Amino acid sequence: AAAAAAAAAAAPAAASATMGSDPTESHGNLFPIFVLSLIQFFLMPVTLFMLGSWLMECFGGGDKEKSANVAAEVIAAVAAPTDASSEWGRAAAAHAARNKPTVMRRVQALFKGGNLVIVIFWALSAILVAYIALTTEELTKVFDPYAVLKVPIGADAATIKKAYRTLSLQYHPDKNPDPAATAFFTDSIAPAYKALTDDTARANYEKYGHPDGKQAVKLGIALPSWMFGKGGTAPIILICLVGFGVLLPLGFAVCAILRMDQYGGNNNILKQTQYNFYGMLRQKPVMPLSRVAETLSVAAEYMALPYKRDQEEPMRKLMVLMRNEFDTKDQKLSKRYPSIVKAHMLLLAQASRKTQEVDPMLQADLKHVISLVPRLSQEALAIALTPVNNLGFCYMRPVLSFLEFSQCLTQAVAPSVRKASAGGDKPMQGGADAMASLLQLPHVDEKTAVLLSRKKCRSLGDLVAIKGGAARVDALKTAGMSDGQAADVEARLRFVPRAEVFAASIETEGEDSVVEFDVVTCTVTLKLSRGAAAAEDPSVAAAAAAAA
Repeated sequence: AAAAAAAAAAAPAAASATMGSDPTESHGNLFPIFVLSLIQFFLMPVTLFMLGSWLMECFGGGDKEKSANVAAEVIAAVAAPTDASSEWGRAAAAHAARNKPTVMRRVQALFKGGNLVIVIFWALSAILVAYIALTTEELTKVFDPYAVLKVPIGADAATIKKAYRTLSLQYHPDKNPDPAATAFFTDSIAPAYKALTDDTARANYEKYGHPDGKQAVKLGIALPSWMFGKGGTAPIILICLVGFGVLLPLGFAVCAILRMDQYGGNNNILKQTQYNFYGMLRQKPVMPLSRVAETLSVAAEYMALPYKRDQEEPMRKLMVLMRNEFDTKDQKLSKRYPSIVKAHMLLLAQASRKTQEVDPMLQADLKHVISLVPRLSQEALAIALTPVNNLGFCYMRPVLSFLEFSQCLTQAVAPSVRKASAGGDKPMQGGADAMASLLQLPHVDEKTAVLLSRKKCRSLGDLVAIKGGAARVDALKTAGMSDGQAADVEARLRFVPRAEVFAASIETEGEDSVVEFDVVTCTVTLKLSRGAAAAEDPSVAAAAAAAA
């Protein structure tokens, strides 16, 4: 009796597997497989591409040793300074500490940007694989009357009848009151006996695999039944499809059109900024270097900077600090929009190495102002290069001023130090412009630059031209530097480029002379080396490069 009860309990599961829905119907349990296939369709080729690129970099050969040497030199150059007593030394030490390679930082760099996206999708794929392995149900079996009655295929009528009677004694409602046994008898045993005792039904099963004959193919989709089944969330799915598939792209399109109406150029600059730059350049076609910061400050992006009342005192101190970098007698300056004045002073503070002295209340605005400088400078330069006559000419002085101010910001050299000569056509030889090149070096301030000039090192070129590292160290120590500071300067001099010109020619093709408006070709043969270390290396000095 216990065995019969156990068989009756297991019978409904077998009945469900035997008489369940047709295998061609849609199954929600296939949805994870569908999602996994979709992810792997994109993830696998991207992963193989990234892995192949990494392997080519590791085992590419050729320039591998050269790249390793260059990387070693760069790492050595950006390492912690030997002497951190000066302002540059403290800043370099802080930078080296922030960028010191550690295991945690390497892990963070590995799981960053595109790598992080790849890792996330591989983790999601692993979760889907585990979910599919643990929850996937067995495939629905086709109704097999021979298996239900436990008789061999092709059994005769007597064998089928005997098997039916045996199962009836076990599962018939009159013999077994268990509802599960009754269901198994009604849904499986009785239909199986009927299919095998009816000649037509048996012939249909043996020919088509179904007692009722050939069945139509049913197709489905690998989506959960709660999405589109009865009592599901089909309306919600429809709303989401309309919202994310139609309305959201339409909203992005509207925003893009509105943005295109406000922005222009290749640098994603506000059109109002372009108008302001154009007006400033046309008012002052011969723009000196000292006016570039004023021109950049009229950008509409800077006008949007908030100017709070509690910033008035920090701004007053900043203007006092920068009094040597702008015209204090300019009456128009006090009448300008406060945010423009703030941007003007912050640009000068960056170029003059005075960012540490900027009030903490203005530090956030300083970062924002400096972050916009590259795009604004490119746009202003493009406007300055716009032809002003039918011959295609433009004003040269504004172009040179914008380029020089970009150097001031990059090198943190004050514009007042780089002032040109009175004519504005050539920089002063051995004067302010030469001092600007020295101020790019570590630990070198204006006082040190003046002391170096007294030792006939009026420019960076003069310092590089000194033969022998010991002689340069002596010159630097004479200017007040310590041994550690001189070592830092020597480390950076390895990356200073030096060009030695062998020959140069300017000619017009097919003509013996050059006249106005001719298109000319300039050919220069030169040797390019890197600073003092390259100049002293015979192997490097012997390698000449030609540039046209």
